[in-house]
Amino acid sequence: VAPFTASILAPIVPVLDSMFIAGLAVLVIACANAANLLLARGLARRREFAIATALGASRARMVRDRLGEALLLASPGALIGVALAYAGAAAFNAAIAASSPPFWVHIAIDARVLAYVVAVTVLTALAAAAVPALRGGMAPPSTALAEDTRSTTSGALRRTTAALVVVEIALSAAVLVCAGLMGKGVLRLTSAQYAFAVDDVLTGRISLPARTYGTTDARREFFLTLHTRLDQLRASPAAALGSSLPFAAAESTTFSLTGVDDDASRWPPARLVLVSPGYFEALGVSAIGGRDFEESDRENRASVALVNLSFALTHARRDDLIGRAIRVAGAEPITATIVGVVPDLYVGNARGEQPETIYLPLLQQQTLPAAISVVARAGAPAASVERELRDAIAEIDPELPLDRAMLLSDVREQGTWFYRVFGLLFLAFGAGALVLALVGVYAVMSFAVTRRKREIGTRMALGATGGDIARMFLREGTVRLVAGLAAGVVLAAFFAPRLALFLFQVDPRDPGVFSAAGAIVGIVGLAACAVPALRAARHNPVESLRDE
Repeated sequence: VAPFTASILAPIVPVLDSMFIAGLAVLVIACANAANLLLARGLARRREFAIATALGASRARMVRDRLGEALLLASPGALIGVALAYAGAAAFNAAIAASSPPFWVHIAIDARVLAYVVAVTVLTALAAAAVPALRGGMAPPSTALAEDTRSTTSGALRRTTAALVVVEIALSAAVLVCAGLMGKGVLRLTSAQYAFAVDDVLTGRISLPARTYGTTDARREFFLTLHTRLDQLRASPAAALGSSLPFAAAESTTFSLTGVDDDASRWPPARLVLVSPGYFEALGVSAIGGRDFEESDRENRASVALVNLSFALTHARRDDLIGRAIRVAGAEPITATIVGVVPDLYVGNARGEQPETIYLPLLQQQTLPAAISVVARAGAPAASVERELRDAIAEIDPELPLDRAMLLSDVREQGTWFYRVFGLLFLAFGAGALVLALVGVYAVMSFAVTRRKREIGTRMALGATGGDIARMFLREGTVRLVAGLAAGVVLAAFFAPRLALFLFQVDPRDPGVFSAAGAIVGIVGLAACAVPALRAARHNPVESLRDE
């Protein structure tokens, strides 16, 4: 027994953690940008601070004032962010409504979220302003007053701004790689082709109440009667019963091929599905080796089993398994003979994995489930098939409803909505990180050009051409860009495997995605460096030196 929230959220916690880390990375990039801008602002006001200090203001007072200014600047941003969050939550809920999410999925902003926003605003504002505030208070007034605000930037300041830019590029590259992986998974998910019918198969769920169907015999009688009645549906050429559906959760078990391992504690896991004859026909597939279940596979006959292709490829060649005995764990272990191999049906998930699956005849089991799914191939409009299914169930027991009646394509949508929605959110994070990094690189390079006017003028007066000046700044920017990209690739390689369970047929270390993300960050970063570098190349050395 486990809490409902724990059982529901457990499978998606890694993606939620990854989303939080991605959001934190974007926040750190924004903080690095703010720190660089505050450094530039502090240098522009260095004389002002020096005069205030000379008139008696303490360094602690100056630091407090600058931290207070940072909080004042951050407050409007936080208010705008909260407004955007409300709008985003409403848009998110409206967007996922079309994806058939579970009933418990609803995004809302409450007092705890607002308190979190206030705390993050204060902490990030202080963190972004801390280095500029402390650096601004370290220079003696005499030194600050003697320097011109446009003098050559100190080595320590260059290293600080360069480090912040490298951090921005690294984080943006890592987030963009993860966004690319999720985006590629979403594209493959939406364009996936399946070997079985999806769009014209109607499904539903029947739950048998314990007061009426508390015994195995009562359930068996109901399943047998319903199975017979399904064969008579006019609107469906094939209909059957199954304990699970493709793209939906399925029971887990362990097994042993007879003669392989008698120690049950070491038996490998597999999915277990109970089905009636016609189940695979209703899904538009047939056995690819051996035979399908037959009407004669009942409780008084020899136990038989089918396995999926992934099972066969893992444990033997397809034909070698047919005729072998398999022992399936349970309260009453079952020993059956494998009589056929069927295609993979995405049992237990919709992520592109094909877990090993064992199928047993429903009507042959000594223990039967209290709930069963119905699958019916639609030979007529789905509404007609659904109506016939409800009538067939009502003929047996008028009090039993057909729940969750939907096409198998809708079952797939319910099983994949999370990956589509959060894949798109990851793409948004990646785009945001890239834009922030672009702004950060551009701001730092522009700041460097402004601060180094005297150096640029001197170099050009001594014979350097505009091309030499542009190459100098591009070289500096490229070094930071390469360092950031290298760190970003390492970060992405470390975090990407956390997304493996949620990537539809995508390798978490896909070289194409890593290369594309690196190329995008590299091109955007070079473009951000090129504009200030070209502006520096057009400086008039006479004007620069005269201004100095």
